[in-house]
Amino acid sequence: LVDARDLGAWAVDVARARTTGAYVATGPAGQVTFGGMLAAAAAAAGTSPEVTWVDDEWLVEQGVTPWSELPLWLPPSAAPYPWDQDTTAAERAGLRCRPVAESARDTLEWLRAGGADESAEPRTGKAGLDPDREKELLAAWRARQG
Repeated sequence: LVDARDLGAWAVDVARARTTGAYVATGPAGQVTFGGMLAAAAAAAGTSPEVTWVDDEWLVEQGVTPWSELPLWLPPSAAPYPWDQDTTAAERAGLRCRPVAESARDTLEWLRAGGADESAEPRTGKAGLDPDREKELLAAWRARQG
């Protein structure tokens, strides 16, 4: 997870410095987990959502589309360790990432100021589970858990 502002600033800096090479330019490994990202978003919104963790492969079996129906989610079978990338080379080349809580707060302010596509559905935008599908999946998961 990397804030586009940080990635953009770094891209300009390395271009000006004529730095070349291949880099993994995501947020630093260990900076945040998926759960930490969700917590930062909830804190920015001033909410306390109930988070239900479900098995990745169960979601695959249910036909949930990685990345689009569940933004930022990839099952391990598709991309092992997507949230644990070695960004050492990019950091040595100057990549600096702001805290995820700051990105979450600023993104919410941008959305509230009209930064999103006006045709997007307010809760999920163009990505995300349809609320009825989410309810169905949660009911099925809870029934499975007994």
